[in-house]
Amino acid sequence: MLWGMIFWLLFLSAAGYVLVRGDHQKRAAIGVMIAGILATTLVYVTGSHKWLPLNISVLVIDVIALLAFIWIAVRSREVWPLLLVGWQLAAVTIHIASSFAQNLLPRAYGISQGIWAYLQFGTIFAATMLARRKQK
Repeated sequence: MLWGMIFWLLFLSAAGYVLVRGDHQKRAAIGVMIAGILATTLVYVTGSHKWLPLNISVLVIDVIALLAFIWIAVRSREVWPLLLVGWQLAAVTIHIASSFAQNLLPRAYGISQGIWAYLQFGTIFAATMLARRKQK
């Protein structure tokens, strides 16, 4: 529960900063994250993730986010969107790999999924801060 509160505090702080100070691409990237996190939270709250070892619902959300990050990266002249693509690809790969590791502990699976979100919103936050410094 504590980690959940820390996640939401950090994520909402970073998202708020990016939405206020970021350019179009950074706001689009954080928007993808907001939509993905809200959709994933909805899946877990409704309990629809429990019917298969592989979380199909969350996998679909993560694949859609991956495609959105690829779209942002293709249209960008900066490097930071490529990091988002790489980390999202890692999250999708973990979903697929978990279907082969039936004895994987749910906690380990959750941690391996969640770590990428921290790296992603941290990257968007840092890219926003660096862009603001360059403007000054």
